Amino acid sequence: MTHRPDSDATLVADSLRQFAERLGGLARARDAKDNPRFHEDADQRARFAEPGWFGIAVPEARGGAGMGWHPTCALAAMAGRYLLPDPLIGAVASAQALSACAGDNADRALAALLRGDRNVVLFPEPLAPGESSIINDIPECPPGSDLMVLVEDRDGARLVMLGEQQAGIQATRQSCVDGGSLTRLVLSPSVWRDAPRLAENDKARAAFADGRDLQWLARAAYLNGLAEAALDITLDYLRLRNQFGRALGTFQALQHRMATCHVDLIAARALLTEACLARDTDRQAAAARAAVAQAGAGALRITAEAIQCHGAIGFSDEHDIGLFRRKAMAMAAPGGGETGHLLAYARLAEPRLMEH
Repeated sequence: MTHRPDSDATLVADSLRQFAERLGGLARARDAKDNPRFHEDADQRARFAEPGWFGIAVPEARGGAGMGWHPTCALAAMAGRYLLPDPLIGAVASAQALSACAGDNADRALAALLRGDRNVVLFPEPLAPGESSIINDIPECPPGSDLMVLVEDRDGARLVMLGEQQAGIQATRQSCVDGGSLTRLVLSPSVWRDAPRLAENDKARAAFADGRDLQWLARAAYLNGLAEAALDITLDYLRLRNQFGRALGTFQALQHRMATCHVDLIAARALLTEACLARDTDRQAAAARAAVAQAGAGALRITAEAIQCHGAIGFSDEHDIGLFRRKAMAMAAPGGGETGHLLAYARLAEPRLMEH
């Protein structure tokens, strides 16, 4: 019996929901915020890998589930609802890129990633070694991680793997508001020459593009799930909290603000669905960038409104709503930045605007 994509998406999302609740729900996100070393826990990575989620989009012939991008985004959205910490999105995207490569280096890296033995991060922009001895703002890259980079220069393109343990690499990290970090790598010229190669030229570009676009889509789905949960929590609060003898949710001004948040969320979901359908078309990359731009902007607006609607308690560290705002702030920028994604969104929308 063949499952429909929607059926697969429901199954994987429900599986992750049960997993997140067994781990303690939002209490786990609070642990991650208060303990930066939480993101370096190898046991945590193994727990995520065991159900096979890292390989959800990887073809069955390469050891994955072969479920496609729509179920992958459903998984990421549920992770966003529970603010599950790294390494889910980075691992899913890296596995997608590695599965499109061939050779011993790629095979070993993919197998180790799917087992949870290795954390691999895909840097979302091509680099030219002569210009890029410094790589800034790498998300989801705790100590001991490997970094996949598409290198493009006069010799062509190649997808390479960089590891912190390599000679000539110095790593520093800056803490983020959600307890995660952004990594900065300083590389000597010899690093590029000695880095293991995973693919070259057109195969390298194609593998990189698939992994990068899935990473953007999964990030967009995570942000949408996060925003939806923040909106649900806020609506529940407005129904229960009384002011002047009436529930806050009966005040028209607040109803209008929540309706605007709902429109933001629905628009971001619709664009994500369209972006998933654009796979293997010439609009795949632009659609993925548009989806993450819309999701990031929407999550920031919705979580800001959620904080305001909760009043003073929303600004305190004791209430869970603040966790959603922190995560939205940390998630919305990496991978090209909101400005870059919004420009891509404008380019994607332009042909449709001209049609009208």
